[in-house]
Amino acid sequence: MTNNENRARELSKLKKAELIDRLLELESRDRRGEPSLLSLQNDVAGGKDREAVNRRLATIFETSVDAMIGTNPESIITDWNPAAETLYGYSAEEVVGKSISVIVPPELWKETRPKILKIADDEIPEPIEVVRRRKDGALIKILLTISPIKNARGEIVALSTINRDITEARVAQEALIRSEEILRAITDNSPSIIYLKDRDSNLLKVNKAYGELYGVAESEVIGQRGDNWLGEVLTRELLRQDQIVLTTGKPHDFEFEFVDSAGDTHYMHSVKFPVIDKNGQIYGTGGISTDITQYKLAERALAQSEARLNAIFDNAPIGLAVYDKDLHYVKVNPALAEINGLSVEDHVGRYLGDVIKSSLISTSEDAGRPVKDGSTSFVEVDVSGETKSSPGVRRHWIVSRFPIPAEDDSMGSIGAVVFEITDRKEAEEALRISEQRLRDIVETGTDWLWETDSDLRFTWVSNSERETLGQPEEFYIGRKMDELGPGEGESVGWDRQMEVLKNRVPFRDYPVRRKLSDGLQHHLLISGNSVFASDGAFKGYRGTGRDITTEIEAKEQSLRVEERFLRAIDSSAEGLVLFDSDERIVVANRTFLDTALVPGKWWRPGEKYEDVLRKIMEIGVSIEQYVGRPEDWVRDSLARFREGGEPYEFRHANGRWRRVHYERLQDGGAIARFQDITALKQREETLRKAQKMEAVGQLTGGVAHEFNNLLMVIVGNLEMSMASAPDDQTQKYLSTAMRGAMRGAKLTRQLLAFSRKQELNLEPVDLNGLVAGMREMLQRTLGETVSVETDLADSIWPIFVDAGQVEGALLNLSLNAFDAMPGGGRIVIRTSNRPLSAKAVEAHSAVDAGDFVTLEVTDDGDGIPPEVLDRVFEPFFTTKDVGEGTGLGLSMVHGFVEQSGGFVEIESKPDHGTKILINLPRADSSARTDIDNGPETNAMHSTGTTVLVVEDDPDVRDLVVLLLTELGCTIVEAEDGHAALRQLDAREDIELLFTDVVLPHGMSGPDVAREAVARRPDLKIVFTSGYPEQELGRFGPGDEKHRIIRKPYRKAELAEMLSDIMDQ
Repeated sequence: MTNNENRARELSKLKKAELIDRLLELESRDRRGEPSLLSLQNDVAGGKDREAVNRRLATIFETSVDAMIGTNPESIITDWNPAAETLYGYSAEEVVGKSISVIVPPELWKETRPKILKIADDEIPEPIEVVRRRKDGALIKILLTISPIKNARGEIVALSTINRDITEARVAQEALIRSEEILRAITDNSPSIIYLKDRDSNLLKVNKAYGELYGVAESEVIGQRGDNWLGEVLTRELLRQDQIVLTTGKPHDFEFEFVDSAGDTHYMHSVKFPVIDKNGQIYGTGGISTDITQYKLAERALAQSEARLNAIFDNAPIGLAVYDKDLHYVKVNPALAEINGLSVEDHVGRYLGDVIKSSLISTSEDAGRPVKDGSTSFVEVDVSGETKSSPGVRRHWIVSRFPIPAEDDSMGSIGAVVFEITDRKEAEEALRISEQRLRDIVETGTDWLWETDSDLRFTWVSNSERETLGQPEEFYIGRKMDELGPGEGESVGWDRQMEVLKNRVPFRDYPVRRKLSDGLQHHLLISGNSVFASDGAFKGYRGTGRDITTEIEAKEQSLRVEERFLRAIDSSAEGLVLFDSDERIVVANRTFLDTALVPGKWWRPGEKYEDVLRKIMEIGVSIEQYVGRPEDWVRDSLARFREGGEPYEFRHANGRWRRVHYERLQDGGAIARFQDITALKQREETLRKAQKMEAVGQLTGGVAHEFNNLLMVIVGNLEMSMASAPDDQTQKYLSTAMRGAMRGAKLTRQLLAFSRKQELNLEPVDLNGLVAGMREMLQRTLGETVSVETDLADSIWPIFVDAGQVEGALLNLSLNAFDAMPGGGRIVIRTSNRPLSAKAVEAHSAVDAGDFVTLEVTDDGDGIPPEVLDRVFEPFFTTKDVGEGTGLGLSMVHGFVEQSGGFVEIESKPDHGTKILINLPRADSSARTDIDNGPETNAMHSTGTTVLVVEDDPDVRDLVVLLLTELGCTIVEAEDGHAALRQLDAREDIELLFTDVVLPHGMSGPDVAREAVARRPDLKIVFTSGYPEQELGRFGPGDEKHRIIRKPYRKAELAEMLSDIMDQ
C-alpha cells in the first residue's frame, strides 16, 4: 500500500462532512477537468463504501496537475504528489519526513512559518502568492492554498497545500504592465497628439499633448467629438477624414490648421488609421497629429530666403555666375550679362570660351583649374577688346572662382564673382599722376625744406625757403641754427628749443616770429627730424618750415566769429549745449539753463558730460522711462550722445515732454538740442484719441443700425398685438414688452451718442434749472449714505444742447461717484460761467476759445490712480469686475460733450476724490429758441394713397405693409431697387416712394430715389433707416418732397409723417 493510500486511510477517520469539504476545496482548484467531487459527496452521503472514497481521493492526489503537499502541524512533509516532484525537482523519498523549509528560501521562512501557524480553525484561507525554491536552486512564484485537516475532536492533525506555479503568468503579467506603462509614457510624453475614437468619432482616449494643444482636460473630452474646443468648421473636416478611414479601411494622412485660445495658428500633419478588433472588424479610428508649425514657418522662411538670395543675385551690381565642372554657364545675373554683352538666356549652357574670346580663355581656365582641386582662385584680368560689350576698349576685371560642393561634399559646380575694376585702375593711374604732381608742388610750394649736419650747421635749404625768408642761400649755408638768434619776445622759447636740438630729438611746429624783408612780422612753424646713420651716429636734422601768418590771422578772425557764434547760441530760443571732442561742455545757452532739470552750475564749461549725468543720477533720475534704473539711463544717454542720429523723446516725472537731438560735429564735438514738446504731445494724444473714437464710433453706429431693424419688427408687431389684446392681462404683458423694446431704442440712441452720430434734440437749456430739478431724484436714487449738494452760479449763461443727454451725463457721473464711495460720502454739483482763452483750450484741438458753461461733479471717494486716469474715457475700459460695468459710461459722456462742441476735464488723486468738469459752449444769441414739433395726428389725411414700399428685410417689409394698409394706403411691394423701378414703370398710380436707405444688389435707397424722381418729378419720398439722420441727409433728393423717419417708429409717427408729406 502506497503512502498516499495510507494517507487516504488516515483521512477516512475524519468526519464525513469534513472530508467532503476538504476534497471539494481541492477539486475547486483542479484545472484538469476531473469529475466534480459533488457527485462524490452525493455518493458518500448515499452510503458508498469508504474504501472507494479513499481510492478516489488517492487518484485525485496522484493525478492532480497542481503540486499537492501534506504536512503535519509541525511543518514536516507527510505527502508529496508527482506534480510536486515535477514542480520542485525533489522525489517523495527525498522530502517526506523533512521540514517544509526545504522548499522555502531561508530569508522567507521567518515570515512563512507564522502564516502557517495562524490558519483559522473554521475557514478555508484565501490563496496567497509566495516564493519557493526548487532543488536546482531556482526561485519560482507559487499560488499557495493551505487547508487544515481536523480529526473528530476538531483538532488540526494535518495541513493540505496546493502549490500552483504562476512564475510564467506573473512574468507575462508584469511584462504586460510594463508594456502598458511604456506605451503610456510614450504617448503621454510624445509631442504629437495621439487619440482613439469610436465609429461615431467620439473620443475614447487622448494623450497629454492633446489636452495641452487644445486647452482641455482628458476628462472633458472623453465621449465628445470636439465641437466645443475645435470649432464647428474644423470638427466637420475631421469627421470627414474619419469617414474616409472608416470607409476605405486604410490609413490616411492630411494636414489642417488650428487656432488656439491665444490666437496662434498651428499647422498640423495628421495620420489616421483604422482600429480593428479580434474579429477583424473596424470599431473605431486612431490618429497621430504632429505640430508642423515650425516646419511650415521654416519652409516659408526658406522660400523667402531663396527669394532674397535670388533678388540679391539678380540685382547685384557685380557680375555673378555659376558654371558646371566643365565651365559651362548654369546661371548668370544681369550685371555679368551686361559685362559680357549677351542676354542672361544666351549664357545658359554655353561654354565660357564661347562667350569670352581666346586671349582670356587661358587665363579663365587657369583661374578655374584650382577650383577643381577644391581651392578658390583669384585673378586680375587685363582685357583689351575681348568682350562683345566693349570691343577694342581696355578693361580691367578681378575674377574670383570658388567651388560649390554637392551633397556628397564633392565639387558640384563653380561659382564666380566678376568685379569690374576699370574705374579703380583708372583711379590708381590718376593717383600716381597726382602723387607726381604733389612732389612737383612740394618742390615749388611755399613750405620749404632744410638740412643740417651734426653740428647743426645748415647744409641745404630749398628755393622756397630763400623766397619766403628773403635771404640768399649763402646766408644760411654754413651757419648754425643758434646763430640765427631769437625773434622779438622769444627768448624763453628759443632757449628751450636749443635744448631740444642739443638732445638730438625730433621737434614739431616750433613757432618763430620774424620780421622779414617786407618789413612785416611773420609767424613761422619749424619742424625737424633727427637723422642717424646705420651705426647710430647723429648725422644732423632734416626738416620743413612754413609761413603761417595767414593762418594765425585767420584764427584770430575765427575767434572773433566764434565769440559772435556763442552770443547767437546764448540768445537762441532753443535749449543748446555745445561739447568739444573730449565730451566736455563748451557752452550751455541761457534757454537751456533756465529750463534744465538740475542746477545750472553743473553745466559749466569744461565739465564732462558723463560726470554731469552721474551727478543727476545721484540725486535721483526723474525720467519716467528710467525710474529705478539710473545706470541704464546713464549708459543709454551716453550711447545716444556718442552715436548721434535721430532725436530722442522722454517724459519727465512732472509730466513735461522733452526732445533731445544729439548731433555730432566734424571736429569730433557735438551739439545737443533740447526742446519742450509737451504741447505737441498733447495735440498728438488728442488726435490719437479722436481717431480711436472715430473707429469705435463706426462700429457702434453699425450695431445701432442693425439693432434698430430688429426693434422695428418687434415694436411694430407689439403695437399691432396691443391694439387687439383680448384681455387686460395680455395688454399688461404686451405693454411690458413694449417698454423693453423702447428701452432698446433708447440704448441705440446712447450708442449713437457714444459714436457721436446721434441726432441731438437741441434746445435752449437753463443748466441751473436742470440740475435743481434732478437733485431730489439723484438723492433718492443714491440713498441716504450719500449727500447730494448743489452750488449753482448766479446768472448762468444759457446753453443750446440736448437736455436729455445732459441729464444722462449728470446721472452717469453721479452713479460713478456713488460707486467710488462704498462707505458713503458727499457729491457736490456746481455750475459756473467760464470764459476760456486760446491758451486755456490748446489741449483740446477741436474746441475754439470762447465762453463756456461748466457742469462740475465732485466726490470725496477713493480717487483714481494715475495709471488709470489717462484711460477713463477710452471705450470699454473699466476697473469694475466682470458683469458690473460696460466701460461705456464715461465714453458716452465724452462723445456727447464733444458732439455738442465742448470738452471734458478730470482731476483725481488716490484717496482725495475725483472732480469731472463738463464744459459746454455758451448758446449763441441767434440760436433757435423754439422747437417746432409739427402737427400731431393719428391718421392720414390722404386715405387711399398708393405707396411703393422698398425693403429687403421680409419681416420689416411685411410689418410696413401692414401698418400702411391699416392707414388706408394701397401698397406695391419691392425687395430691392431694381424691382422698385420696374414697379414704378408699371404703375402710374404710385404717389409715394417709401424706401429703406440700405438696399442690396448695388442700388441704395437714395439711388432709387434719384432715379425715381428723374422719371416722376412729382413723386414724394420717405426714407427709413436705422442710421442717424445726419448720415442720411446727404442722400436725399434735396427738396421738400422727401422725409426721413428713423427705425423703430410707431404707427402714430408713421401716420404723422405721411400726413405731413402728402399735405405739401
